[in-house]
Amino acid sequence: MTAVSGELIKISKDMLVLYTEDDQDTREQYRGILKLFFNEVDVAEDGEIAISMFKEKKYDILITDINMPKIDGMVLIGEVIKIYPEKNIIVMTAPNTSQNLVGSIDYKVDGILIKPVQVDKFLHLLYKVCSTIYLEKKEKSQDERTNTGKTILESFSDGGHAM
Repeated sequence: MTAVSGELIKISKDMLVLYTEDDQDTREQYRGILKLFFNEVDVAEDGEIAISMFKEKKYDILITDINMPKIDGMVLIGEVIKIYPEKNIIVMTAPNTSQNLVGSIDYKVDGILIKPVQVDKFLHLLYKVCSTIYLEKKEKSQDERTNTGKTILESFSDGGHAM
């Protein structure tokens, strides 16, 4: 296990991941890798299924292929961004995906990996994305505690009694 793997395990255990891939073998292979780091990994075989799953559950990370039947990864990314504008997204796509397509999604995603994906590159990108999510959640939690504390203090100063 690499140092990145160990650090990734520490920060990712409470995060939810949705991995969308139409190829069953690839889907199962990467689901297995993701399960090493995340407690909850859901998979979808196309964008249509993934969109409905995103409407039911708030995932921290979407990992998606681009070329899929029914609804492709581009439409999926667009729909997910409508639901959660600040969603973290990683694209894993075939080398034959056009440069124009890759360029058009580049600004909407946290990273693009070309298949076959090298596991170390995948783990480094996951670590980068998870670190950002972890720090954002930690900051939000601290802000909520601070705001709760202010509310209690304010209630004491307003009437001397809390609640």
